[in-house]
Amino acid sequence: MAKTSGKASHGLTFDTVVELLTMLDGSDLPTRVVYKDGPLRLEVERGTTRSAAPAAVAVPAPAPAAAAPAPVAVAAAPVAPAEPAPVPAAPTSEGRGDPVAAPIAGVFYRAPSPDAPPFVEVGQQVAADDVIGIVEVMKLMNTVRAGVAGTVVEVCVADAELVEFEQVLVRIEA
Repeated sequence: MAKTSGKASHGLTFDTVVELLTMLDGSDLPTRVVYKDGPLRLEVERGTTRSAAPAAVAVPAPAPAAAAPAPVAVAAAPVAPAEPAPVPAAPTSEGRGDPVAAPIAGVFYRAPSPDAPPFVEVGQQVAADDVIGIVEVMKLMNTVRAGVAGTVVEVCVADAELVEFEQVLVRIEA
C-alpha cells in the first residue's frame, strides 16, 4: 500500500458509521456488522445476548533489578472467600407482561413528533412488529418494535426521557 503522507488513510467516516447503524436499524434479527480498514476494526452488534467481556490490557513486565536485595519474608494475608455476584434489583413495577427493552442508550420518544399521539397507550392491542417508540442517539432515530403481540399493560418511561441500554420501556401481556 503506497502512502503519500505519514498517515494511512482510513475510510471510516461519520457517513460510514451512519450507514452501518442504518443497516442494523432496518433489521429485526440479531445482527453483527464488522468493518475493517487496515488496522482499524469496528464491530457493531444488535439483538444478541452475548455479554461484553472486558478488554485485556497488556502490562509490560518490570525490568529486573541490577542488584537484588536480600530476600525479605512477607506474611501472606488471609484470602477472603469470593463473594457471589450481586443479584440485579427487581423491577419497580409489578412485572406483569413481557418487557420491551431499549436497544440502545439515548432519548426515548413515545410519539413520532411532539404534536402527534403516542405510538402506544396502556390497554392498546399491539402486533409484534408494531412500533412502540423511538430512541434517539446522536440525531439518529432508532425505532423500537414490540417484539410480541398482546396488550400494553404498562408504559415505564416518560416521553423525551433519557434511557439506558436494555432499560424496560413498556410491558406487553400476551
